[in-house]
Formats: sequence, C-alpha cells, structure tokens
Amino acid sequence: MKGYSMAFEKIDHQNNNRPEGKTCLLVYGYDEISFKKIQDYAALYDIFEFVNVTPSTLGNTLQKLIDHTDKPTFGIERVDTQAIVLNAVSPKELNDFVRSFRTLGLPSPLFAVVTPLSINWPFHELLKDLLEERAMIANNRKFSKND
Repeated sequence: MKGYSMAFEKIDHQNNNRPEGKTCLLVYGYDEISFKKIQDYAALYDIFEFVNVTPSTLGNTLQKLIDHTDKPTFGIERVDTQAIVLNAVSPKELNDFVRSFRTLGLPSPLFAVVTPLSINWPFHELLKDLLEERAMIANNRKFSKND
C-alpha cells in the first residue's frame, strides 16, 4: 500500500519451522484447471487449505479471506494479474515452493507472504503494491543492464 516500503530481511532458507497461524494459500487470477494444478502442487508442501480470491472478493482484507469471513465487495476494479499469497509457511517451504513453481507450466504469479502488517490490507491493495514493486524491479534491472 502507498506509504509502506517493503522491508527485505535475510531469510534462512533452511528454516523449516512454520509460524503460528492457518497454513493456506490465497490464489487469484487462475482458471479452474490451473487452480486445481496449484492445489495438487501445494499438497506436496502439506498445504491443503485454499482461498480462491475472485473479483467479487478483492475488497476483503487478507485476514477475512483466511478466516473465510469474506463477503462480496463492490466497486473494486479488477486487477489483471495472477497472484499467490502464502500464509503461515516456513522460509524453506516458501523458497522451495516459489523456486519449483515454474514446473507447473502456469503463468508466473506475483508471490507474497502474509505479514503482521499486510494481514489487514484489502487484497486488491496488496496486488497493486506487488505490481508496483514488480515494475520498480524490472525498471532497475533495465537501468543496470544499460550501465
């Protein structure tokens, strides 16, 4: 969300301890067949709970989606992207999940992890923030190639 800068910290990719909370995936922008592929893939990581975020639920906070207390929201513009937001997974699971995702042959999504700050964000705001980050990273890569 605007006004929040993303904090990057060194992640211990060997840490297999899951944080407290409901382990699940919030999935957005994939069709039914792709969603099923993602479910099968996530099962390899012992992730069995999923939320299929739809254009009609984009205005809900991550917390409401995770708790399945979401309600239809109106007036939220559809965001044209695919995203997978992981909740309560270990750093090792996250690293392995993201690195091997391309083996599914699906479009590469925006990946994110629910944090104590982002859990209260509306899902569509998180998507917009992730898209801005992706654009900044792509722009920085473009400039560094020209150096």
